Amino acid sequence: MGRSLGATRAAAVAAAILALVDPLPAQEGRTAAFAVLPFENSGSYGQDKEVFQALELEIPTMCASALAQHPNARVVDQARVRQALQTLGLGRTPRVDAATAAKLGKSVGARYVVTGSFADFYGRLRINARVVDAETAEIVKVVSNDDPKLQDRAQLPAIVQTVSEKIVAAVGLPPGPERTPS
Repeated sequence: MGRSLGATRAAAVAAAILALVDPLPAQEGRTAAFAVLPFENSGSYGQDKEVFQALELEIPTMCASALAQHPNARVVDQARVRQALQTLGLGRTPRVDAATAAKLGKSVGARYVVTGSFADFYGRLRINARVVDAETAEIVKVVSNDDPKLQDRAQLPAIVQTVSEKIVAAVGLPPGPERTPS
C-alpha cells in the first residue's frame, strides 16, 4: 500500500510540474480572430472591368471562408467588416494603411486584419495579402501565391487556400487539418 501511495504522489508531482510548463500553441487551443477586407485590383487585363470588380469581394470572401475552416481561427462576419469600413468613412475602398487596418480590426474584435491586392494578367493571377496585427498596427507578414505552378486564374480556389494557409502560419497558428482535393 505504501508503494501505491508513493506512486500516486509521484504522479501528482509530475502532473504539477507539467502544468507549470508552457503548453504548445496547438495544445492550449489558442485562437486568432481575423477580419478580411476587400482586396485591391492592382492592374488586371484580359477580362471585363466588372469581373475584376467582383474579384475585389470574391477573393476576400473565399479567404475568410478558408480561414474559418481552421479550428483555431475565428473570422469576423463580412457584413460587420463592411459596416466598419463605412463607419470609418472608407466605403468600398480596398486600400488601407496598417494603422487604419488596426483601428478597423479593434472595432470589430479582430486580432489580425487581412488586406491585400491582386493582379490578373490575361489569366495569370497573383494575390498578395498583408496580415496586420490590430494590437500593434504592424504588418506581421506579406504572403502571396509565389509558386509559378499556382497562378492560373482557373486555380483561384487553390490559390486562395494556399494564401490562407500562409496567413495562418504567419500568425503562429498550427497547420489546419489536411484538406481534401476538390
